[in-house]
Amino acid sequence: MEEKEGIKERLLTFIDYLRIRKSEYERRCGLSNGYINSIKSDIGVQKLISMIKTFPQLNPYWVATGNGEMLISAADNIQKVGGDPLAYSQNPEVKPYRELTYEEKYEKVMAMLAEIHRCEELNQERIAQLREVLKMKEDQINRLLNLVDKLNYNQTTPE
Repeated sequence: MEEKEGIKERLLTFIDYLRIRKSEYERRCGLSNGYINSIKSDIGVQKLISMIKTFPQLNPYWVATGNGEMLISAADNIQKVGGDPLAYSQNPEVKPYRELTYEEKYEKVMAMLAEIHRCEELNQERIAQLREVLKMKEDQINRLLNLVDKLNYNQTTPE
């Protein structure tokens, strides 16, 4: 029985299509040096999202399953990346989720994962900002407590 081409081989096909070195692809996608060579059977969602963000023409469904086309047309890409991933549930002209093909469902899930990742990054940035504000407020409180202590000390000390 012949083994079906895996994710690693599909990524190598795409890299060959781009006519760049594996190391260049890894660098652009924020992957570690030698990551492509280390792929055994699967890649994580975050890695796939990074690849799609860097190379939006890459079809994530093709990468994951080997089905469909390697490249997404520009018109399809604008619709997938630019649109609201949940819009299908609010637009009466769009098929209900249960009527979508497996490929369409996969694309919706990938769009939602990308949106979740974007929101997570924004949340992490906001948390960092709030930590800075909290640190400033703690410093202000400590300065005020020191002033109160000095005032209390001056009131209780005889002249």
